[in-house]
Amino acid sequence: MNLHSFKRDIARGGYVAALTMAGSIYGSNPVPLPLLRFSRSLATYENPPTPRKGVPVLDPGKIEDQNLGLLFEGLIFDEWSLNHDAINFLRRLYLDLQPDGVLEFGSGVSTVVFSHLIRSQAAAGDVKLFSVEQSPEFADKTRGMLARGGLEDVPQFACPGMTEGIFDGQAVECYDMRDDVLADLFSTVQPSLIFIDGPFGTGPVRGPILPRLLPYLKAPTRVILDDALRDNEMRILDVWDSLPGVTVKGVHLIRKGMAEITVMPR
Repeated sequence: MNLHSFKRDIARGGYVAALTMAGSIYGSNPVPLPLLRFSRSLATYENPPTPRKGVPVLDPGKIEDQNLGLLFEGLIFDEWSLNHDAINFLRRLYLDLQPDGVLEFGSGVSTVVFSHLIRSQAAAGDVKLFSVEQSPEFADKTRGMLARGGLEDVPQFACPGMTEGIFDGQAVECYDMRDDVLADLFSTVQPSLIFIDGPFGTGPVRGPILPRLLPYLKAPTRVILDDALRDNEMRILDVWDSLPGVTVKGVHLIRKGMAEITVMPR
């Protein structure tokens, strides 16, 4: 199928049809941003379809690692939680990268996934996991899930609080990432894998994270931004793609989109 035919067909079908067609073409590879921008231009609503309330999103039986799946048995997750497809994606990425350290913004299901992989794949202490949370309450909920598998000692948590910053000319509330906070964080872990699924908020609240981290990254790093099909996240990706050493490879059509970004520190 040539580009003209592709554009014609998705113009007829609309945004959902465009994403479906892109998924069939790119498979497990990320869909490039230009194609997503074009597809997004066909939408008449603010964001892509959201999960339906009350519909189970995480099926432990569909997690490729059975032992990992057992950690989620009997738990109830809302429609915004990472689902089994996202868990399988993060697991395969981790096993492929074999990261020296993992840094995540926003804890929860991902923390359990990374903690399990670190415990099962690496010798004790070889790989560090650091989780940045916007409130101690969220961190405590995550610790409860970790305790089910005896994993509560794997990650380290930080709750630096929130502060106002500017991203792409807009004031947003994001994590407090002062130099002393980041210096302490990077003295603990030098991540080669970063997962961004927080904070919660209005607007491009996750936008300031990567620009603030860039001066501290010393080695090639893979970054995953969750919820990447949302309008604010697409805006964030456009800005990030222009940063020195940063390349947005595209968005995996998993859940509400998982963007894959590479950072080559200069």
